Amino acid sequence: MTRKNTSKEISREVQEHLAEGQTKADIFKHLRTKFDDDKLSARFLALWPYPELRRKYRNLNRALIVLLVIVTVAKILFAGLFILSEIPKAFPMLLIVPLINIFLIYLVVKFNGLGYTATALLGFAGLCQMWGSLSDEPLMLDIIINSVLSVIILAAIVLAVMLRRRLLPNSTFFLQPKKDEAGQYIF
Repeated sequence: MTRKNTSKEISREVQEHLAEGQTKADIFKHLRTKFDDDKLSARFLALWPYPELRRKYRNLNRALIVLLVIVTVAKILFAGLFILSEIPKAFPMLLIVPLINIFLIYLVVKFNGLGYTATALLGFAGLCQMWGSLSDEPLMLDIIINSVLSVIILAAIVLAVMLRRRLLPNSTFFLQPKKDEAGQYIF
């Protein structure tokens, strides 16, 4: 079995066993007997929250999804206006940015921990890029648009970090499982 197939199989098993109500420690024991990759198994366990946590934070997750949709639509509109007016031949570039945001929305809808981490990192990078690209003497409209989008993006970053911490309390920011003093994974 190739590493890619092993990854898919481990991910599928983790999601199935979590849906059945098993604890992550029990799932890890099962995965240890079936697969020969403890690190990969632990990493996939760090990506997925328990179903009861999904239910508990369902409304906050929906709020994050709404914010991501607003940012995606804004990027489509503003990038589209810029590309069509300045560089008409660069129209295919218009698809790349929204596709990344749509993928983030997909991950957040699935409660995948990667979606929350990527939202925080890409949101911060987007803020830096957005304010760094202003001209030396920006128009008041540009400042207003950037300010409104900044508030929305900051809210999405805060929600993403908060949801990741609450849904996956025993994982690091970059979705590695935490370990105790003895070097054993904490689930």
